[in-house]
Amino acid sequence: TPKTRGDPLFSEGQVSWLLGDILLQSDAASAVPVLKRAVDRLESALDPERSIAIAGAQMSLARALFATGDADGARKASHRAASIARRHPDLSAYYTEPLEQLARR
Repeated sequence: TPKTRGDPLFSEGQVSWLLGDILLQSDAASAVPVLKRAVDRLESALDPERSIAIAGAQMSLARALFATGDADGARKASHRAASIARRHPDLSAYYTEPLEQLARR
């Protein structure tokens, strides 16, 4: 059963995602383990099949993996994000455009 927003894992997941995004701007290699931790923590706290937060963290992880040359890992993270996003047909371009960009890589 997914945990609630008040769970410390959720907070840690969100903070890790934010830190990973910041690191990604200048050091993708350092961002990868932080973003992997973010995905793990968010998946522990939220619904791993439907959470937009998890999809967002997966997109960030995919960008970091592409930047470090791990195309296979990046595709897996990108596909996972897309799988979650497909469950939300009303998503704005804020989410769908980065997914489309990742799919074209």
